[in-house]
Amino acid sequence: MKELQFQQILQDTWSNSRDMYAPLRVEDFTFEPTIAGESTADVVFTLQWRGRTLSFMGELKSSATPRSMMQAMERTQYPGGGESPETLPALLLPYLSPGIVEQLERADVSAFDLNGNFFIQSPDFVAIRVDRPNAYPTSRDIKKIYTYNSSIVGRFLLRKNRTFEQVNEIYESIQELGGGISLSTLSKVLKGLADDILIEKEFGAIRVLQAQELMQNLIDGYRPPRVREEWKLKLPDDISAQRKIFNMALGEEGWMWSGESSAPAYVATTSPAPGKVFTPKHLSTNNPLQEFESQRFYNVILQQTDDAYVYFDRRDKLASPIESCLALSQLDKRERQIAGQIKYSILERFDDRF
Repeated sequence: MKELQFQQILQDTWSNSRDMYAPLRVEDFTFEPTIAGESTADVVFTLQWRGRTLSFMGELKSSATPRSMMQAMERTQYPGGGESPETLPALLLPYLSPGIVEQLERADVSAFDLNGNFFIQSPDFVAIRVDRPNAYPTSRDIKKIYTYNSSIVGRFLLRKNRTFEQVNEIYESIQELGGGISLSTLSKVLKGLADDILIEKEFGAIRVLQAQELMQNLIDGYRPPRVREEWKLKLPDDISAQRKIFNMALGEEGWMWSGESSAPAYVATTSPAPGKVFTPKHLSTNNPLQEFESQRFYNVILQQTDDAYVYFDRRDKLASPIESCLALSQLDKRERQIAGQIKYSILERFDDRF
């Protein structure tokens, strides 16, 4: 949303609905105010509640990313460069989320949105309402930066605790690890991660700032790979025998264990049953594995998927530790506990453990 568009919507909304922040009422407002010949805020306004008037000097913020919020709060804490006990600093946003409220509380700044939500901090009381849905969702260049192949960027940054000087350095490293994402996608995801204050991306330094939050966002955004074909196989129980069969049927680079089945390589646990294998290859009906098909007594499931994030940073026949953690975190309690152990080992290198 453009700044002028946001201002016009807010002005029209306040004009037509003075009770949008009920039980408070919008009594008076002026956009682009001039005080003593200087503009000190984007808007000054007053709210009335039980005969009492609260005055605010506010800054319009049409984009509410965490990074832009931090910058705006620094400017808004003392509007006009002075500290006034009668006038409270405030931000005006398209949508006031609970996450933004946490930032506002630490900065001692109030906020209001276009939906009727508000968070007021005054010397005498605190008032909050954040239950009204967002009618003005914001858009990113890439909407879901923690899901599917876009998640490869975050996964890569969590591999090692290091600083990168250039985007191209990250791009080339991702390609070497089988990422297969474009340079433009990488740049857009990095921008989104920086807006969420999960990475630093400026002055020739790109590095993770909040590893735990980045990992949690990857867990929340994880989606199982999109399976195009599936075979249920009855194979010998011996793992080396299974490897030999898959190597002959799919080639040594044509398959790998899933994240769940790779877990024993990273923590002390047993292999799940049935085992699960991914392949990027499409098999014909006359494939060499056909003789092992069994719908009732199978011990391995073979799934064909083209999703690159599954194969990213694979370790020979094993999924990466991060893929293993993310896949297990979606399952039952025992699997989530195993995921927690792998997560700990990933975050340990950032000294950002839970």
